[in-house]
Amino acid sequence: MRRMIQLLFVLGSAVAAFIAAQPSHDVPIQPFVHVKRELSMGKDELHKLIAVRSDGTRVERVVPGGNRFSGHEVRVLILPAERKQVVISDSIRAVSTFYLSPSAADARKRFHASEQCREKAGDQAEFLGEVTLHDVLTFHYGRDKKAGVFQHEEWYAPALGCYQLASTYREIGGKGEAGRFFETSTVSLKLGEPDASLFAVPLEYREMPPSQSERELIEFTRGTPFGSRPADANLNRRFDRMDKHYQESQALKP
Repeated sequence: MRRMIQLLFVLGSAVAAFIAAQPSHDVPIQPFVHVKRELSMGKDELHKLIAVRSDGTRVERVVPGGNRFSGHEVRVLILPAERKQVVISDSIRAVSTFYLSPSAADARKRFHASEQCREKAGDQAEFLGEVTLHDVLTFHYGRDKKAGVFQHEEWYAPALGCYQLASTYREIGGKGEAGRFFETSTVSLKLGEPDASLFAVPLEYREMPPSQSERELIEFTRGTPFGSRPADANLNRRFDRMDKHYQESQALKP
């Protein structure tokens, strides 16, 4: 259950990171569907699908594959034209709708790009060259060099608004010994408008605050009431923060 709650924050953070770059210029959106794989120490942990339409509509969800797939993960849908972000829990047929300001929604209607994707990579990253991944040009960067080895490496695709197609992180000990290793790689990348079914939200789904949907999802997946385990108490503070953000966003409803 803890992983499930963390997923909501991971998805939200991934969406925010994608759209919050400080742009040097805007470019039209190139629609695509990307499936990526997260590996930890060589173990296939999680697969995620990110789909982006030409109007800026975007969805991110966990898909089958990897050790951590449960089948009960949430979807995050961003709809710039409607100025909202929707967290969808298909297992319990529920949604939590967060509203966006006009400026935030407008920023999501285009890609933000910079020279060699420097703004995404950061000033401390070293440019390592151009690499073609899945027939798409990327700019390769390395950061945090230790014992002659980059601990972080990232590959950004300028045609996709400097979207990150791949990354690696390796721990390097003081004597250059290898530690833990994490990798995000591309399983598939398809350019063009995504299938409409990826963005579908059934009309019968119930609207509710995120705390309620998370509690119901926990109860649904484990078959016991929320609060019946000591660890549940630790989640309530997170739920309070989520609900505060949810309630504040309602004032932005068009």
